Amino acid sequence: TPNPRLGKRIPFGLLVEHGRLRPGQSLYFEGMEDREAVILADGAIEYNGRRGSIHQVARHLRQGPSNGWDLWYYQDEHTGEMHPIDVLRQELRKSLLDQNE
Repeated sequence: TPNPRLGKRIPFGLLVEHGRLRPGQSLYFEGMEDREAVILADGAIEYNGRRGSIHQVARHLRQGPSNGWDLWYYQDEHTGEMHPIDVLRQELRKSLLDQNE
């Protein structure tokens, strides 16, 4: 199994820059609609007045170590299904690698 830590780093803000997510769009903690954060233009998120990275805000909600890529979900605009934002990160990573080949 490939080690994900060895792959090209994709900061959360890059998903916004590349249009995979947009400022003002909602993210849902663990896919729960009652735990909604908003994406900010600078690549941070805001949940109940707390502003920070996807990892910082997730860590606050879980009171411990947290991987925001796996814990924050977006809602697919076409199907309405919830998916972890890591899905978008993997798609962008592949797209950027394909462009460099």
